[in-house]
Amino acid sequence: MSGEAPSDGYEDPFEEARDFFEFGLHESSRFSGTVVFWVSVPATGGKPARMQYLTVAVRKPGTVPRVQASLTKQKGECIAEMSDSVFFKVYSGKLPTSEVVALCLGGTIKVHWLRYDVLKGLADAMDFSVQRWARFYLTKGMPRRCRQLATEAVGELRAAGSDEEAESLTRDLDRIAAEFGTASFFLDDEARDAAQREKEDAEEDAEDAAAAAAAAQSGDDYDPRTDRAEPRLISEETSAEV
Repeated sequence: MSGEAPSDGYEDPFEEARDFFEFGLHESSRFSGTVVFWVSVPATGGKPARMQYLTVAVRKPGTVPRVQASLTKQKGECIAEMSDSVFFKVYSGKLPTSEVVALCLGGTIKVHWLRYDVLKGLADAMDFSVQRWARFYLTKGMPRRCRQLATEAVGELRAAGSDEEAESLTRDLDRIAAEFGTASFFLDDEARDAAQREKEDAEEDAEDAAAAAAAAQSGDDYDPRTDRAEPRLISEETSAEV
């Protein structure tokens, strides 16, 4: 999600882009259309400069996009041409809409046939939230990349003085981590171990309470020491009354 091409998790940043476009569409989106990104990649690491093409096609509203990465020129109803550095900033969701519009008007992003409506429609349909990115990385089995994302995002909020937002985001990300069975992104080892013990104790207490309730319903006595229900004995006094 960083403004630069990701260096951890995916070897090919365009592979990450392809996968996230398939994953990140809002479930309630009504967008349909096709956007083709023409991305110029400069020469680096002994590799020559090249063009990378990424086609994002949503055939019907509410359906999963079909995304194709290719080195062969692709066409569609909307073509957006830009450098790789601009592409990764746009697709990360870090640029506000106003800044993207300014890049289009200034020619940094060239939109063929002036189909700004289709490009904006796709951008509005995507969920670029930190929470969505966290789910994406955890779904792909990349907890370390997710931890990096979480730490950066919360750190940026704290640096901007938005402590309440940082706390809220921290809680959201920890809930997501728990859903995937991943340790908290923000606790040190000692605190994490303590939290795990607390969780295990709570689960054990809940199991004991459930077993005791079941035993009470059946008329038996539950003994947590043996973890089983013992038949309740009828006292002589009770027998005499009967």
